[in-house]
Amino acid sequence: MKFHHIILTLIFIWITNCSLKVPDVTPYLVALFLQWDDSSNAIPSTNAKNVSFVDSDGSFNKIGGELKITKSDDEVDIDSYVVYWGESETAKSNSTPVVTITKTGEDIIYTISSDTNLPFEANYFLVYSKNASGESSTPVSVAIIDLDTSDPLFLYQWHLVNTGQSTFSDNPGTAGFDINLKSTIRSGLTGKGVTIAIVDTGLEIAHEDLAGNVVTGGSWDFVGSDNDPTYPYALPNYDHGTNVAGVLGAVGFNKIGGRGVALGVSLKGFNLISAYSISNEIASLGGATGTPFNSSDVDIFNMSFGFNNTNSLTIDPTLLTFFEAVTDPSTGLRNGKGAIYVKSPGNGYLDFRNGDGGCNLAQSIGISCQNSNMDPTNAIPYVIMVGAINASGTAASYSTAGSSLFLSAPGGEFGASVNYIASAPSYAYYPAILTVDQSGCDKGTSSYYTFNSFQTANSLNQNCNYTSTFNGSSAAAPIVSGAIALMLEANPQLTWRDVKYILAKTARQIDSSNSGITSGSYQADLGWITNAAGYKFHNRYGFGLLDVDNAVKLAKNYSVNLGSFSNYQSGVSSVNTSIPNNSSTGTSNTISVPSNLSIEAVQITVNITHTYCGDLGIELTSPSGTKSILFTINNGFLNSANLTNMVLLSNAFYGESSVGNWTIKVVDMGTGGSGTFGNWKIKIYGH
Repeated sequence: MKFHHIILTLIFIWITNCSLKVPDVTPYLVALFLQWDDSSNAIPSTNAKNVSFVDSDGSFNKIGGELKITKSDDEVDIDSYVVYWGESETAKSNSTPVVTITKTGEDIIYTISSDTNLPFEANYFLVYSKNASGESSTPVSVAIIDLDTSDPLFLYQWHLVNTGQSTFSDNPGTAGFDINLKSTIRSGLTGKGVTIAIVDTGLEIAHEDLAGNVVTGGSWDFVGSDNDPTYPYALPNYDHGTNVAGVLGAVGFNKIGGRGVALGVSLKGFNLISAYSISNEIASLGGATGTPFNSSDVDIFNMSFGFNNTNSLTIDPTLLTFFEAVTDPSTGLRNGKGAIYVKSPGNGYLDFRNGDGGCNLAQSIGISCQNSNMDPTNAIPYVIMVGAINASGTAASYSTAGSSLFLSAPGGEFGASVNYIASAPSYAYYPAILTVDQSGCDKGTSSYYTFNSFQTANSLNQNCNYTSTFNGSSAAAPIVSGAIALMLEANPQLTWRDVKYILAKTARQIDSSNSGITSGSYQADLGWITNAAGYKFHNRYGFGLLDVDNAVKLAKNYSVNLGSFSNYQSGVSSVNTSIPNNSSTGTSNTISVPSNLSIEAVQITVNITHTYCGDLGIELTSPSGTKSILFTINNGFLNSANLTNMVLLSNAFYGESSVGNWTIKVVDMGTGGSGTFGNWKIKIYGH
């Protein structure tokens, strides 16, 4: 028995036997000594000042180096420090300590032996102080950055692991804004057994950092009618498709270049953009079944392309019918599970009209000049639209916004250095994406965009086979394509709808304080909203930033049954009402939907006559009260007349119930021109 326990016992004996009455004193004495007793058995009230670690091993999935624990200023109630693997800054990966170190009264340096295996989800070292009563309630943490210098350019690929690199630009990014995939790769997933088609300008099938993943004889050249879609042109042309291929599927751990998101995926290339037609597009997207090439065995199609149209278009009905067929359980690719289509929305936030002034109004209020719904292929539920973020964790300067976005991924800025470009907007001097490039210094983006030292005779890029200036939503889409390959390797039974569900469920909210854009009395952009099903959504980010580790974890343990995919199509609601000028009140109309679906996407088709369609904004409000802006004011359709059978899609209602009244509002925030809201209809996809 401790000394103060003896004292407390003697006091009780004295109180019991003493003839004096001390009713007012006893409780205070007891409370005093009980409090003293509790404090002697308390867990440590302090912890180490900080902890640091540098991985000096240099191989993937292994670490080795010195863990430094800077001692607490007051170690009086500390006996030792306990080190754990951490899944996050506060959560242990497991309950087994890495090591327990007795305090020495000095800072502690503990050597992690070389070739130590990194467990799955071991992203941090967590240090707790400890005494006989237990461990401190919260840890001190340090992130584990697995260097893996076997691929020399990996350290510059901030989209994979963002440590605040500048990637040869003048300014660093912000650590942590990446796709969070370390645990997935450590688990051994590489995309093996999954095939991705790069539907683009071309694919250099013999590139030193791609060839190991290219399917022999699996690609097609629509220009030369052969199996080699390698881009044949020298400067000033360059091969966008090879850049894309490197982002999603460059070979990993081969001691050259960097690596792709899915570093073991199988690659095919179809140079559709070099010879575009609807028939070639269908053939590239899964419609070719064997002779002279096969695209029907592809799992994921990456579509880093689109149209910069300045008036309303409708999707080719043949192409729409094709998308419906290849995702249908009875006729779909992947044995009825459906092919997965990943697409870029565009790079027209600031301008997509070649500087003709048509984006001046959008720029004046800071809204996206191009809307993701302007390209009709972006407004169908069968494609996953991916916006771009920069290395600082906000939307990239150029990334087209809109309600048809599904999620976001890194796309970077321009990777510029003032030593190479003296005068450019400030955002240009932040990191772009480092990826493979056409081989040789007479071609490719490395020779065309000489924005920084990596592009010009750098010791790390002597043969100009890589570039550090690739950017755009074209870079964001293949990052998601690669991530989906990892998900499908983890669970090949996922349908295309399962993939969308997982991506929406696990996306990470970023730029959370972004509350949208107001122009006068009108809320032109809503910022982040939370719908009635609990999903957060933003027209610049979709459901948020791709999170690979969490998506793969959910894919591995997936048990959700989305049921049969169906839709409700309303009749046409005639409005035939003029739209008031410069008024946020606008013109509204309601359609009642009797069908009760769990929503996966909502489309509307509108007919509006107007002198300047760029003045128009179109909103839709669900029966649950969730509002989405499907067409933003001051947009790049500035001088175009009429929206004719224009289809607009929103993902903002995902998971809500469809039944009830849906209300559309059309506003005209311009002061000139006039127009009439003719009619509209709604189509709801879900289960």
